[in-house]
Amino acid sequence: GAIRQDHIDFIAAGHGERPAVVWDEGALSYRALDDLSGRIARVLSDDLGLVPGGRVLLHGANTAQTVAAWWGVLKAAGVVVTTMPLLRSTELSVIAEAARIDVFLAEAHLAEAVEGARLATDRLSRGLYYGPGGELDARVVARTAELTAANLALRQEVAERKRAEAALRRSREQLRKLGDHLATVKENERKRIARE
Repeated sequence: GAIRQDHIDFIAAGHGERPAVVWDEGALSYRALDDLSGRIARVLSDDLGLVPGGRVLLHGANTAQTVAAWWGVLKAAGVVVTTMPLLRSTELSVIAEAARIDVFLAEAHLAEAVEGARLATDRLSRGLYYGPGGELDARVVARTAELTAANLALRQEVAERKRAEAALRRSREQLRKLGDHLATVKENERKRIARE
């Protein structure tokens, strides 16, 4: 079955800071994996035009970034076609054609094989490399900055709306009090005139 976003959220919420991916140099927590894969999903959708059901060739070794990219494809509702890093360009082009690939993500150090495959098929016309020397990492950083700025602007807008709503409530209360006072003044004036 398909991996749904709520399943991924559930895993991240349930395990938070526990390690999800461990390698010699460190570990990536479930929360960090969820965050990084979400940003990769946005790059896939927004920058590369991946649509739900689109096929993504994922060409990389067993690394934390490959795992995050794999989850990112799933979060973008794509279909992951994972290939071994030992494949040559001729093999990659055959796979790209057979699987009807829409987008590729590949480790930068494997670019030679991917670029060779790109010469043989137009199925690999859109994609990014990740890892040292790759562009995906920079786009994820840029996406993070954009989302952070948008989040800040949204928070400021919400705060401004709350201030405006509070001012409106105060104005309505003052108007209600003025209306009550006016009614009292009119009643007192009516009584005064009636006495005269």
